[in-house]
Amino acid sequence: MTNSTLCERIQMIRDNFKLTQTQFADRLDVYEQIVLCWENNSILPSKEQLEKIAETFEIPAHWRYWLLDGLKVTPINSKKIALGARIRTLRKKNVMTQEELAFEIGVDRRSVIAWEHGRFTPETSNLLKIAKLFNVSQAWLADGIGSEYDKFESESVKFNEQFVLTLLTTLPVESQIRLVERLDVLHREEMFV
Repeated sequence: MTNSTLCERIQMIRDNFKLTQTQFADRLDVYEQIVLCWENNSILPSKEQLEKIAETFEIPAHWRYWLLDGLKVTPINSKKIALGARIRTLRKKNVMTQEELAFEIGVDRRSVIAWEHGRFTPETSNLLKIAKLFNVSQAWLADGIGSEYDKFESESVKFNEQFVLTLLTTLPVESQIRLVERLDVLHREEMFV
């Protein structure tokens, strides 16, 4: 038992309570896809998520170390997972395969798979194509802001400031600083024209 992997430990807990992945996810207030990723070892839960599992399923203190011992590396960004879940939900709601979605936005199927599993974030241009294809707001798609039912803004309308800010937060801090500095320079140059 102590040689089991973290993904096996999480699955053991879920199996012990005879819960589906959906039921387990509901109890933890996470997407079902996240539980799937934990169990297939494609991502690791955060320490806080593991502690919530321990608390929710009343794992005794002496067993909590057994659960937390599997956490050896930093988990991937949960924003990517949530974005992937939104893309997957939209695709399934519209009865599309990953291949069909890939064709519609001009990428290969592996890109869609990587997005849906939270391994990569789509480029801004692809996020816009997905929002337009499914007629949802860019802000909701990118970061869950607002409602899914806010309609896609046409390309002739200025970008939603919140959407741009959301995209900026996905950049490394150094890139954010350089971009803000560059925008400041452009703004000053525009004032003197």
